[in-house]
Amino acid sequence: MKKDPSLLYMINKILPLSTYYDKISQYLNLNNNLETGLISKAFCDGIRKILREYVLFINQLEIEFNIDNLDIQKLWYLSQPSLRLLENLQRLCYQASLIKGGNLLNVIYGFYQNTTDTELKGMYKLLLDKAFEPYLVRIRLWVCKGLLEDKYDDFMIVSNSEYSKENLAEHYLDFYWDKKFLLNKENVPEFINIVADKILFIGKALNVLLESGNIVYCPYEAEFEVFKNQSLFDVEVSNNFQHLIDKTYEWTNSTLITLFFKEENIVSIIKSMKKFYLMECGDFFTHMIDLADELLLQPKNTISFEKLVKYLSNNKCI
Repeated sequence: MKKDPSLLYMINKILPLSTYYDKISQYLNLNNNLETGLISKAFCDGIRKILREYVLFINQLEIEFNIDNLDIQKLWYLSQPSLRLLENLQRLCYQASLIKGGNLLNVIYGFYQNTTDTELKGMYKLLLDKAFEPYLVRIRLWVCKGLLEDKYDDFMIVSNSEYSKENLAEHYLDFYWDKKFLLNKENVPEFINIVADKILFIGKALNVLLESGNIVYCPYEAEFEVFKNQSLFDVEVSNNFQHLIDKTYEWTNSTLITLFFKEENIVSIIKSMKKFYLMECGDFFTHMIDLADELLLQPKNTISFEKLVKYLSNNKCI
């Protein structure tokens, strides 16, 4: 029997559907666990949602076949949307292999930015929204409470374990607050890069407040909840998010200034440093160091406070 080349052509074009589905399933099996991070797991949840739609499509084809209402031409026609979506989805999964965190978000965002196909753009947007959910939760914790939750190392803020409150004295000259928390640029999503430095500063400032014994209450925390039900990839929503980060930044900055200049009275401390270390009583300071040399070489917990007061009170600069 002579083969119909047109039928053979259509069959060969339909068969890759099973290959695409298999490769996507392999990606899910390897990455659908917490070891790959929260963003990766959320991304896999989004993929499963898309595959559920595909399975429903297959079930519908089976119904059509059982009632003798399905031939190769119709199968080819009905398969076109699924072929396009699954082909591009498996390409995305291939590019996303061994990638997690903010870097994974950037891979998905690259696919989203580089297509003009409405259906594909919708699919990538769904995956972006899903994958960004756990990332947004950690941004809110960081900018509203100063809390860093990054058990799986897939967030944009990293804590330097060499610097802690316990060894603050050891790193006093090493700019503790500059090095304690750092920005991991590899995990910064491209679409929030414009506010990344502000996000870092806000959390750092809140940690200063917390270490000073203050209770942190961000007046804008409830506004972050709104973004759980909105897509950050809509222009208006993205602008609102940036505006909210700006507001939180200004509030944090103002709160930190209040702590330094009103509560801790840093101006008087600076004046004292100027007086004793730099100008007015510089000679006295040198003289006092010479007199108290033996005393100041002792461990600080054994130094007699009364003797220090005596050295200071004998000088007219006090």
